Amino acid sequence: MQELEIAKIEVIDSSDDVYDIMVDGNHNFFTNGGILSSNCFVILDEAQNTTVEQMRMFVTRMGYNSIFAINGDTTQSDLKRPNRYDGDRWENGLDFIIRKLVGRDASINYIEFSNKDVVRSEMVKKILTFLDSPEPKIDRNAVSLGAAATA
Repeated sequence: MQELEIAKIEVIDSSDDVYDIMVDGNHNFFTNGGILSSNCFVILDEAQNTTVEQMRMFVTRMGYNSIFAINGDTTQSDLKRPNRYDGDRWENGLDFIIRKLVGRDASINYIEFSNKDVVRSEMVKKILTFLDSPEPKIDRNAVSLGAAATA
């Protein structure tokens, strides 16, 4: 693991405990709540597996001149619904951030992909289309049990 050299630590705002920590020529702002990422491009992948609390923590770490890209599939969350929640009130971090931010500020962009945007094999495209379509009427007696999909 590479060791980073801290060039300087400068107090920016003593009332909020904000420090500018120069590491390898890059500015990283540290607050009493964590690191603020400045002058960077940050990708949060698989965001559907974040909690609301984790997503709040992530987006509030955006520093100056930075871009945060948050991506995921809202239909594929691995999170279990906590027992303390009833009904439909619970949501993962990706659903939360979409609901709270989309359409509220012109500088916040939102892009939603569909099955046509899949860059996997043709078989995956077909399977996704089948999964999203209404149930077909299948004669189960005519289906071979040994059939398998190939990519």
